Amino acid sequence: MIRSRGAGTARAPARRRLAGHRRNDCPPGPDDAAQQLEWSLTARGENEVKRLDRHFGELLQELRITQTGVQILFAFLLGLAFTPAFPQLGTGQHAVYLATLGFSAAAAAVLIAPVSHHRMVYERRQRADLVRTTDRFVRTGLALLLIAMVGAVHLAASFVLGPWAAALAAGIAGVFAVCWYLVPLRRRRRGPEEGGQSRESPGDPVA
Repeated sequence: MIRSRGAGTARAPARRRLAGHRRNDCPPGPDDAAQQLEWSLTARGENEVKRLDRHFGELLQELRITQTGVQILFAFLLGLAFTPAFPQLGTGQHAVYLATLGFSAAAAAVLIAPVSHHRMVYERRQRADLVRTTDRFVRTGLALLLIAMVGAVHLAASFVLGPWAAALAAGIAGVFAVCWYLVPLRRRRRGPEEGGQSRESPGDPVA
């Protein structure tokens, strides 16, 4: 069957529009900074400054959640040392308590660090470095918080389960690992979404 030149010419703009929509709907991978910036400018209308501001705002929202959790845990652990039952803990329980308290304090220090960092570089036009550093602080703080929470579960469960508390703590650690790391990493390997169906109108010819 012979195609007319007019049909091919009519379909060419449709192909270009469809390709453009797919490029806008599907952001590039995280490793290509130039393509990320181009996509943000095309799909979101953001320049580099606005993009960094949005990223920093998203990090602050995440920090508000994690800081609340680590502060509550840290306060609980500090108060536990002044309860009447604390001197009756065994040597192993004291070791778990000290390790959990240390990881909790480290998590608090790391997750609050972006606040001090922001004050130190305020109005020095170092937002890109601030975003990268805050991202590292958040990743490190989440890992420390995970260990502290598992230790707190082990310590609390040891009053009821005795030696079986370690099994419960291991199970809780597995739940954290799946929810915090395995599920996001699996989704990350799948690559960016393509934004669903094309926004072409039903009447436009598509090759």
